[in-house]
Amino acid sequence: KLLCCLVLILVSSVWSDIKILSLPNKEQIGPPPCARTCSGVARWDETGDYRWQQNTNTPYKITDISECNFVITPVVSATIQGESDDCPTIRIWGIWNEKFSVVTEHAARVYNDIQKSECSVVWIATGFICRD
Repeated sequence: KLLCCLVLILVSSVWSDIKILSLPNKEQIGPPPCARTCSGVARWDETGDYRWQQNTNTPYKITDISECNFVITPVVSATIQGESDDCPTIRIWGIWNEKFSVVTEHAARVYNDIQKSECSVVWIATGFICRD
């Protein structure tokens, strides 16, 4: 039984089908074995550089994706999820190999709603972890 489970784990970890058709900034596509999809949740209660912050009345949040090990700028999609319907709409503000940032579509009043509603950023990034 142990051998069967080990073979299944090895096969499932090798078997993947990620095909990246294009990247931002006309970056060169890497070889298929280097493609990676990475996802996570940037929690509402993070501290330091990764907490919700406010810049000229616009709340924003930086999310660390360095553990994905992308070597070129990935494609990132993000949404917001919280304990109530009071979480604001967000949009991607900037993407780099090791982080990305989102801003809200609403003004300063929203900052308190983000904390009260425990609004976290749910994200997925696809890119390359090696080059040719």
